[in-house]
Amino acid sequence: MRIHIFKAQGNLYGFTRDPSGANLPANRGAWCAFKAIEISEDHPVPRTGVNEADILMGIQNQGFYVTNRWTDE
Repeated sequence: MRIHIFKAQGNLYGFTRDPSGANLPANRGAWCAFKAIEISEDHPVPRTGVNEADILMGIQNQGFYVTNRWTDE
């Protein structure tokens, strides 16, 4: 699944399938496009430093996932 990652102030990162990021919470500040990646529940090693199962669950439940943790590995 192609996931678009956005960054906001305060070291927040938002993950969404929406390439515009329009569904990310506006009360968290302005979101700027950061990068896009492919993730899958079957991928054995997180490439984001964030639990990819959590990202996918958040997207499934609310359309996005927000965290203050990022490690670009």
